[in-house]
Amino acid sequence: MSDRLYTRIAINFIMLLAAAMVAVTLWFYITVGRPVARDVHTMLRSHNGFIGSMVETCIKSNAPEEDFLNFFQLVSGRLGVETALLNAAGEPILASDALAKKRLELPERWVADVRQKGLFVQSSHSGKPVVYVTPLHGPGNDPLYLYSARHFSTHKHHVAFLAGLLVIGAVLAGAVYPLSKSITRPLSDLTRGLEKMSAGDFNAVPAYARKDEIGTLFRVFREMSLSVDAMIRSSKQLLADISHELCSPLTRIRLGTELLHKHVSGDRAANYLKGIETEIVSMDRLVANMAAYSGMNLPGFTPSMGRISPWRLVAGVHERYLPVAEVQNIHLAADGDRELPEIEGDRELLTQVFVNLLDNAFRHTPAGGTITIGAENAGDRVRFFVSDTGPGVPEADRERIFEPLYRVDPSRNSETGGAGLGLAIARKIVTLHMGDIDCARENGITRFGFRIKKQKG
Repeated sequence: MSDRLYTRIAINFIMLLAAAMVAVTLWFYITVGRPVARDVHTMLRSHNGFIGSMVETCIKSNAPEEDFLNFFQLVSGRLGVETALLNAAGEPILASDALAKKRLELPERWVADVRQKGLFVQSSHSGKPVVYVTPLHGPGNDPLYLYSARHFSTHKHHVAFLAGLLVIGAVLAGAVYPLSKSITRPLSDLTRGLEKMSAGDFNAVPAYARKDEIGTLFRVFREMSLSVDAMIRSSKQLLADISHELCSPLTRIRLGTELLHKHVSGDRAANYLKGIETEIVSMDRLVANMAAYSGMNLPGFTPSMGRISPWRLVAGVHERYLPVAEVQNIHLAADGDRELPEIEGDRELLTQVFVNLLDNAFRHTPAGGTITIGAENAGDRVRFFVSDTGPGVPEADRERIFEPLYRVDPSRNSETGGAGLGLAIARKIVTLHMGDIDCARENGITRFGFRIKKQKG
């Protein structure tokens, strides 16, 4: 039973409650009980002194016994103090009515206390009265003692206080168990949800409307479970797409080799061999892109950041692709602000973004078309762009084209659609640089753009 969290919470609370009750009792005694007791004893000592002086006066004036008794009754009625005259044996000689009706009980040490300290004091405990016994100067050599006593109801108050404290403690202790269980019940629900998650059900974590820490915990776990579910679904889709991408060239290679067995010479054999070589290159590019994309998604992968001139980055890529543009009869232009401030980034990775965007642009731009690359100011960032005069991307697909192995062309022809990883890799690189990438089309021109923060300082 003690291994349950709500049980441990209840036990700890009860222990804390018990300690608090003891602390409250001690604090009450220190701040209230002791000062009150001190004031009571001061008052009784004063009363005892006044009564003693009056009794001694009566003794010296040889007042009759009736005057003593009347005085004792007056003191009893006005001050609430019961008085008596005691002999050396502690027996009452004269006493007020309340004391005359019962036997006085004094401890044996009272005489010794009077002789050593000048008085005997009995505090109020267990319902007993507060008692003061002091010596009197009487006639002759026989000692006389004045007995003064007063009853207080503090004992009953103490009992009531402690009883109330215990009742309150019992009520709180009884309430803490269901309260602690209500606190831990959501955690039990979360545990059951996680157990279902381990079995593959990622929608099992319930949604809690609470706005406290437990509600936040459920929200985070639910978002995590949905993210994991999306990642697994994406991985399954990625594996299916990879299988398709690899199966298509493998099928064409197999058909090419079968045909080679039948046409082992001549131009047709050379064409088959060229086709096989093309498919092998395509598969090699797919595997390389998959390795690059997977590597960038590994934990701990960080770009090698440095200061980069935006225009030099654009000029370097432009010069690199001029031969490609000449072969395909496409005009490749470089445009933009040549005096842009430096950015902070990984030169090799940002060059790869341009390479992937340009490969995509050359793949879809017909001969005689134009491709333009450049950079421009965008507030605290620099916006790089690649635009082309190709057929463009349908608006419904402009968000999904950055997903791995997604193709606008449903035929999935590698000759027109590529391997489907270039744009995904480009977006991943830009994301690693805390930037963003998008695709837009206006006036017959498709424009891919990505923004990178400027160098601080």
